[in-house]
Parts: sequence; structure tokens; C-alpha cells
Amino acid sequence: MEPYYGPVSSFGFGGYRRYYYGHAGYVPYTETYHDQWLTIRLSDTGRQDSAAKGQVVWVGEGVTTQYSGDFRQTVGYLLLGIFGYFGQDTKKQMTLTIDQSDPRIMQIAESDY
Repeated sequence: MEPYYGPVSSFGFGGYRRYYYGHAGYVPYTETYHDQWLTIRLSDTGRQDSAAKGQVVWVGEGVTTQYSGDFRQTVGYLLLGIFGYFGQDTKKQMTLTIDQSDPRIMQIAESDY
């Protein structure tokens, strides 16, 4: 909430001036943000050892916050961010900024799938 101050008026004569300040209050406003996640888990299903079969060998996770709640507008950025580190153990969280004019994003947006 932002403070809001009403109008200020003054009047006076000679060397005397009196100020009247308007009321103070708060004008509420809201903004809605949408958090969107995409998680990709890669499992090893080809092993003969039944104990190791289906073991998760790599996890890629992407998170973004947008004004738009339409996941179709965001999924290209999440895929690009995740697959930029596909199969790597980064050992830490990676923060990426992907511009709208990035040719890889343009290519994903123009695809027919």
C-alpha cells in the first residue's frame, strides 16, 4: 500500500500564513504474479539390476515468476534454462536471464509442436 496525502491548501495575509494539510491515508493496489515450475526427472530404466532400475540419475528444475499465468508463454524459457545444463551436476542453483529476442526462444515460439 502506498501512502496518499490529500490536497494541501494555504491562505494568508501580511506576514501570516496558515497551512491546512489534507488527510493522510493509504490507497491499496494489487499486482498478481504467477510462479511457474517445470521439473524434469531422468530415470535409468535400462539396468538389469532391479535395485537400481528406475533410479533418478538427473533432475532439472526451472522456476519463473511472471505477470501472465499462461504457462504456454513461459514453458520455452523454462525448457531453455533446464536443457542448457542437461546432464550436468551444477552443485548449486543457477540464475539465468533469457531475453525475449534470444534466437533460441524465437525458434521455440515459431515451432509447430
